[in-house]
Amino acid sequence: MKRALFIYCCVVALLSTAYAAPPIAKKGLELNAKDGIEWQRDEQRYLAKGGATAQKGDLRLSATEIGAEYEDASSKKPKIKRLYASGDVRAATSTEQASADKAQYFVQKSYALLEGKKIVLKTEKQTLVAREKVEYWVAQKRVVATGGAVISSDGNTLKADILTIYLMNAKKGKESLTVERVEAKGKVVIITPQEQAMADYGQYLQTKGIALLKGNVEIRRAGSILKGSEATVNLQTGVSTLVNKTHSVDGKTGRVEGVLRFEELKQ
Repeated sequence: MKRALFIYCCVVALLSTAYAAPPIAKKGLELNAKDGIEWQRDEQRYLAKGGATAQKGDLRLSATEIGAEYEDASSKKPKIKRLYASGDVRAATSTEQASADKAQYFVQKSYALLEGKKIVLKTEKQTLVAREKVEYWVAQKRVVATGGAVISSDGNTLKADILTIYLMNAKKGKESLTVERVEAKGKVVIITPQEQAMADYGQYLQTKGIALLKGNVEIRRAGSILKGSEATVNLQTGVSTLVNKTHSVDGKTGRVEGVLRFEELKQ
């Protein structure tokens, strides 16, 4: 989790990058299709059908269909409204790959959407998987992965029903972004080489390398089990702290429960 996860967002928004100009523009984009490219004038749409590919620089997008809807047809440079690809959608650069069943980018809303039974966004060291959808709000710098979402990096894994990734500027005056924090909701699981932690809700603070867990927290390590209401898991130091903030009628704090197992010393 130490490395920036923004590349996931970049891959989600690959369609917007690829379609910096309309599909028929000569500048920077090469569009091909096995079954031809249609200009559907009444629908104000271009559609590449059958083994469609779009190439710009080292970025390559392929799908069964790739299309673009536009407005202001009277203009020499029509404004693109929606870009989409469907059917075995795959996008790749020299260092990143993405796959989904469907992908869309709504230009005016600056909103990208990937959908599918298994969405995979991958770099050399990081992988994001979701089994329903991945959404990217460009202006808000927010990515949401829904449906058995999993982030894996540096030997650590974060799983949840919904993962929300909040981004921030990496450096002043730079356009590059990095992760500020990751919010996890529903069936949260953190797996490290040393332990496994489970909870109802969690936050991963990128700059500190710390995960905060709340609700039915359970930490398992080497056969031992600890239970409480809240926990702090330091992914850098490997130290986990478990507390119980559930108060009883008399105002006293509840106890942290645990079962510890040790290997017996041989005589």
